[in-house]
Amino acid sequence: MIQEYATERGGHRIHVHNRIVALRLDGIVGLQKAIESHHGSTRWIVPKLVPAFHRKAGSDAQRVLLVDILKLCLNDSCKKGAKSG
Repeated sequence: MIQEYATERGGHRIHVHNRIVALRLDGIVGLQKAIESHHGSTRWIVPKLVPAFHRKAGSDAQRVLLVDILKLCLNDSCKKGAKSG
């Protein structure tokens, strides 16, 4: 679903974003998997989703996990952002 969000354009994109954020903890697990994707656009979108998950996080442990995911984003070797694949 995150890869779909990364490649969608237009009005459908916000719908996919809302579906991802609605997953809450399951969505956090998806973020962890997405940051390991070979698809550069999928990895690029992860830090853009983290704030929405952080606002809805139900526990401090979830917030810490989200910060750890952001740290992984900083180490991404893909410097081309959404244009890489």
